[in-house]
Amino acid sequence: MCLIKAEIICIIGNRCSNIYIQAAAAGGLSPPEGWPAKALGGYAMKRSFILMLIVPFLWALNFVFGKMLVGILPPFAIAAGRFTVAGIIFGLWIIICRKRLPQTDMPFLLNLVMISLTGVVAFNGILYVGLQYTTVANSTIVNSFNPIPTMLLAALILKEKVTGAQYGGALLSIIGVFIIISAGNVSSLAKFNIGDIIIFLNTFVWALFSVLGKKAMKVLSPLESIAFTTVMGLPFLWLLTAWEVHAYQVTSLPWSAVGLLVFLGIFASVLAFVWWYQGIRDFGASGAAIFYNLIPLYTLIISGLYLRETIYAYHIIGGLLIIAGILVSSLSLNKGAAA
Repeated sequence: MCLIKAEIICIIGNRCSNIYIQAAAAGGLSPPEGWPAKALGGYAMKRSFILMLIVPFLWALNFVFGKMLVGILPPFAIAAGRFTVAGIIFGLWIIICRKRLPQTDMPFLLNLVMISLTGVVAFNGILYVGLQYTTVANSTIVNSFNPIPTMLLAALILKEKVTGAQYGGALLSIIGVFIIISAGNVSSLAKFNIGDIIIFLNTFVWALFSVLGKKAMKVLSPLESIAFTTVMGLPFLWLLTAWEVHAYQVTSLPWSAVGLLVFLGIFASVLAFVWWYQGIRDFGASGAAIFYNLIPLYTLIISGLYLRETIYAYHIIGGLLIIAGILVSSLSLNKGAAA
């Protein structure tokens, strides 16, 4: 009986999705100028464009809410709470739609475990560790360096070609990061904020997660990869949380913290990732990367208005250099693809 219900739910969901896309396409709406026209139809492209403006806003809230939560819970406990909510949702999806791993050989499973350890466990826990020592503004701008180590690790591990322009873009971004970490004062380079260093090093964790994910995407869909690796990473997060709760002597959990964790689990972990991969499908990886650069902008606005953090000139200069470096690298990739 459960299997019949599950099949009905999956069939209805897929059918409604197809009807919705076909009806939207019939509206005759055109995609934003400059974006490729896909078979999904004009309305679906416009909808995807709007969602891609929302995704970085949700991830910006992760930095802001994470900063609020580090004063209440230990870092890996925050990650565990957030991804437990996401894991429940993804787990139900796996069960209802009867999803199974297409391969069970050891190399494939080890790759999935490494993806869950880097992307679900390490990156998020380390991010919240960094937020204990630095501001939301610093953390989000330094974190926008992410595409550069991803490019470098892809060249090292996957043997992808890296052009001179991409190396130049990486150098620009590195200069931007150092400007922010040094607070715009070269003489203070020996007095780094430990939180900024943690966030900077954490970008290489995300890069490794992204590179390993490319192998999984040859077999699994993006949604399947996210769902399976999230569920696989939960036991590791729970073990770390058990140690943290004992070490930090956590005895209570305010309802306000529960609300923030539920929000991050649903919106920043499930919806944002699903919408992000829809954007990659519609606009391509390089097009989606441009939207990723909205995270620092959103975060600076939110942290300035809500957390009353001061935004200095070096934040803006460093952020612009990071974004310029990423754009230079992206343009180089686009030219290479066109050739």
